[in-house]
Amino acid sequence: MLSASYLDGHSSHLFTVQLSRVDEHLLILGEGWERQVPLAACALEPILGNLPARLNLPDGAVLECPAAQALAELLGQGQQPLAQLEARWRYSVLAVLGIVLAAVLLYWQGMPLAAHLAAKLTPVKLEAMLGEATLASLPKFGIGLQRSQLPPARQQALQQRWQAQTQASHFPYQLHFYDLSSVGANAFALPGGQVVVTDQLATLLSDDEIIAVLLHEMGHVERQHGLRNVYQAAGLGLIAAVVLGDAPSAVSNVAAMAALVVQLGYTRQFEREADEFAAQRLRAQGKSPALLADALEKLVGSQPAHTEVPELLATHPATAERLRTLRQP
Repeated sequence: MLSASYLDGHSSHLFTVQLSRVDEHLLILGEGWERQVPLAACALEPILGNLPARLNLPDGAVLECPAAQALAELLGQGQQPLAQLEARWRYSVLAVLGIVLAAVLLYWQGMPLAAHLAAKLTPVKLEAMLGEATLASLPKFGIGLQRSQLPPARQQALQQRWQAQTQASHFPYQLHFYDLSSVGANAFALPGGQVVVTDQLATLLSDDEIIAVLLHEMGHVERQHGLRNVYQAAGLGLIAAVVLGDAPSAVSNVAAMAALVVQLGYTRQFEREADEFAAQRLRAQGKSPALLADALEKLVGSQPAHTEVPELLATHPATAERLRTLRQP
């Protein structure tokens, strides 16, 4: 017989009982009372380690037995699968490795896929709001937006050429010029079509080369690379806010991590896609993708060895590889 604790489900009193089996019934013997319950009506909870086994009876009563495995055998259930796994350390190690592998796959495969799908579901208007909030928040993250010192005539000429490039797009593009000495020669695009060109980049490149760089940034916007980067870094919480329609929450969350797109850069695959986008646009206009290659070479040459690599180059495919691809006939 097995000793167990019995709770009748109607009071807090704990009874000490003895358990045995009579044919297809469980016999419960208390002090001056007994009870028989069909085995088929007894529900044994999974046995966990050395914890007492819990047996639920049909009327809400509960039995707790320290001899968990003995109770399982009394009920004719033998050793439970979960208990078998816990009793073998190799299975535990395999389970831990499986959890780690699943987490890695979720991060490397699941999150990019979720971010891609969420970007597709994001309304253009909301994406534009996210980009505007990000741009407005950059000074809070050490990226000061100083007024551009470029001649107004050159700014206007570049604005007109840029508008001609973007007029067929469904994104509401806006081109901004800023004097960003802390950033240096650079250009970057934010979700929804906010594009920034620094005075330092405009001083370094010709107008044709600047347009080639802007087409590269346009590729990031059209492919929603920035938005996908933000979603992937922020995780499922931000994705849920967008998909479920909590726009104010989504905007505030992106604004809180405003510098993310600028500071983290893009994956190598994203950069290749943006290069391909720019090259296709340039060829369609009768111009050579070598314009973008020339711009990249000037960027590389303008950087002293001890300075940080510009965002346009950071985390990108090897510059030599990009130049070779862009200069192909």
